[in-house]
Parts: sequence; C-alpha cells; structure tokens
Amino acid sequence: RAPAPAGPTLRDEVARRLPGMAAGGASITWRLVVALFVLVRSALGWAALGGLVGLAAGFFLTGSAVPDGLADPDVLWAGAFGLLGGGLLGLLVGLVRALRVLFASRR
Repeated sequence: RAPAPAGPTLRDEVARRLPGMAAGGASITWRLVVALFVLVRSALGWAALGGLVGLAAGFFLTGSAVPDGLADPDVLWAGAFGLLGGGLLGLLVGLVRALRVLFASRR
C-alpha cells in the first residue's frame, strides 16, 4: 500500500475553494439573466413608443380621423415603421445597458 501524501490533497484544496467558485458562478449567471431582461425590456419599451409615434405621425400626415385612420394602410405602415425603428433603437440602448450590467464593478 502506498503511503499517504503529506499535506492537503487535491480533494481538500477543491473543497476549500468551492464556496468561492460557486458564489462567482452564481454572480455571473445572475448578471447574464439581468442583462437579458434589461435588453428585452428596453427593446419592447422603445418599440411600443416608436409604434405610437409612428401611428401619430401617420394620422398627422394623412389627415385621417382617429376612428377611420386604422383602416388606412398608410397609417398602419407608418405605425409599423415606427415600431421597427423604435425596436432597433431599443436594441441599441438595451445592448449598452446590458453591457453595463455585465461588466460593472462589484459594489
């Protein structure tokens, strides 16, 4: 039978470091989840705002009345372009905010 090694074994060393590694992994996972929600919330919020602005611009530019305007395809196209533009802007803003969440220093 081989003699027991002197000093701590690899198992002892891993057992000593495991709580710190688990806490670090949980922190990274939490930051990824928060960054994803920040990105989605920003994109959806800006898209909704862009859609409303696009509809308002469509009503203004076509001169349609509000109840009749939703049947006008020009108003709907303006709303769709506003939705798309707002969503793209929201993705850019959300990406910057998500990167700040991911790489911010710990408090």
